[in-house]
Amino acid sequence: MTRTFPTTQSHIFYDVGASSTTATLATFTGTGNTNKPTHPVSITVDAVSSDADLGGSLIDSLLITHLATAFEAQHGARPTSPRATVKLAREAARIKQILSVNMQVTASIEALHDDRDLRVVVTRAEFESLLAPLRDRVIAPLRTVLSTAGKIPSSVVLVGGATRIPLIQSWLDEELASATKGAATIARNVNGDEAVVLGAALYGAAHARGFRVRPITVTSSIPYDVTVQNGLVLFQAHKAILGSTKSVTLKRKEPQVGFTLAHGAAGNRAAHPMVVVKGNYGGNAAVSEHKGTFRLSEFGTVEVVNVTVQVTTGGGILGLGASTNQTVVLDWTVESAVPDMPAGIKANAVARLAGWNEREAKRHRREAAQHAVEALVYSVRDRADPDSGSPLTKVASTTELESLAARAKEAGEWLDDTDADEDAKYDAHLDAHLADLRAAVEVVESRVRGVYTAVDRIRADARELKDAEASKWADAFLDRTIWDQAELDAYAKTVADRAAEARRRAQEERDRIAAELKAKSEELRKAKEAEAAAKKAAAEAAKKANETGQEKVEPHDEVNAGERTDAVG
Repeated sequence: MTRTFPTTQSHIFYDVGASSTTATLATFTGTGNTNKPTHPVSITVDAVSSDADLGGSLIDSLLITHLATAFEAQHGARPTSPRATVKLAREAARIKQILSVNMQVTASIEALHDDRDLRVVVTRAEFESLLAPLRDRVIAPLRTVLSTAGKIPSSVVLVGGATRIPLIQSWLDEELASATKGAATIARNVNGDEAVVLGAALYGAAHARGFRVRPITVTSSIPYDVTVQNGLVLFQAHKAILGSTKSVTLKRKEPQVGFTLAHGAAGNRAAHPMVVVKGNYGGNAAVSEHKGTFRLSEFGTVEVVNVTVQVTTGGGILGLGASTNQTVVLDWTVESAVPDMPAGIKANAVARLAGWNEREAKRHRREAAQHAVEALVYSVRDRADPDSGSPLTKVASTTELESLAARAKEAGEWLDDTDADEDAKYDAHLDAHLADLRAAVEVVESRVRGVYTAVDRIRADARELKDAEASKWADAFLDRTIWDQAELDAYAKTVADRAAEARRRAQEERDRIAAELKAKSEELRKAKEAEAAAKKAAAEAAKKANETGQEKVEPHDEVNAGERTDAVG
């Protein structure tokens, strides 16, 4: 955190994980003002080597075999069941940790196999004899990075629990003394666990906007060559820097452009074609060369930057004029060069995947049934206890509770003592125990549900009747030690009959009121009709009277009219 790295330093990080071992040689370089703790630090990964199968799990397996052999020597039988293997693995991990500090430890496992115990003393000498065949594999990653990088590291930082084993540290000390002439040693003052956590935290903080820490840039490489065409190395293993760009030029006259990229493996194994980058020049000019530019991404993959061709244009009539060279950028496509899997191998792979899926589904079904049985066992054990006061004890007889508890105990013991791999019909027996226990519990729980249903019905009828006494009776019934179903049903019927009678009377009252309202409505309608008829008759009489008066006036009007006519003439 406060190191300034005024001079370039290289360190090897040797990590023995649970399943693999990796050695990484990295160079630390300070930039800018190296006297300030906030100056940027550049970390370049120069070389990486690993063993994908060497780790703490492999060491544990050696101890597991040793303990199983010791048990076989004591009892004449070898523990092979999964349950025994789990116990051995747990004890092996403990032994590995203790022997990294002490010279001996007593391994003790109760009921490892056939109810027989294992008790044996394991010494560090025995442990180291088990590890002895692994010596070459342990130092191989360290030796590889030293030879690949061509640098002498300042120190080796150990990471991972297995690096605490004294024998492994001594092997690494011997290799460092031989390869570096004593210039590099194990950094015993560095806590590997803390270094990993602090490094990850600082690197993450350097990329977050909310923290101001020393900038850290990491430049890494790839563990394999990337080649193009016939083995031409485009990006060299352990040398090419992630993020770098390179171009390859091929003297070709064809308008069709193609670059075949392949990944080569460490150890000079044959390259494996991965993709083909294709382009096509559709012009009439003569093509003289193909050029592809590629970038090694930060993730170790190769990206296409561009694909071009160099063409010659001009020349005049008969080619006697001046000609010019021109670079034309092409559109390109990327096609997979990985050969198709043979039909037989593909069919086998599909069958294996289907088998894995089936086994996984079977495992999930088995675990779900196991959890259901276990949950029922614990539930019945607690609820069937006469002193628990649970609803089950209020509706079931003593014989039923004892039978229920016995079934739960039997199912629980079977679940604990039976190994799935030793019982060919384990799943069928598991389902049978689950179904039997569920059926037994359902018999009693159905009564509990019946009680609560009846109590809820009493409470609903009591609310309708506004009967507080009925509600209190229902509450008091649930507080009883024993629930008498017959008494509950009888009381519920009585309250239900009262509620039904109340509803009948209320309906009769509603019907009576409706009839009265209907009768009054009919009287009102008739009164209105009579009033309307009287008004109509009066109107007709008035109209007739008016018409009679007009007929008496008309002769007088005619005489006067004749007189007026004569006068005018």
